[in-house]
Amino acid sequence: MSGASGTTIGEIRSLVSSGQASAQEICRAHLHRARAVEPRVKAFKTLLDATALAQAESIDRERREGRPLGPLASPPGITSTQGR
Repeated sequence: MSGASGTTIGEIRSLVSSGQASAQEICRAHLHRARAVEPRVKAFKTLLDATALAQAESIDRERREGRPLGPLASPPGITSTQGR
């Protein structure tokens, strides 16, 4: 999954719901991007990779099992606590 960091939440949800991308793929792409830019932007106090990937796996499992995904089902986002 390349280019996920420039994708809107609606587009991400569509990709995950349709199976075109997994929530884990998108989550990994966002974590990778956050780590790549962090030395320059200094926006994150903590990145919770394991927690985010576990939540993404839960979304992927629900989709595989055929359960409908809620309107906000998308990989965990990244929130800056630095206020910058």
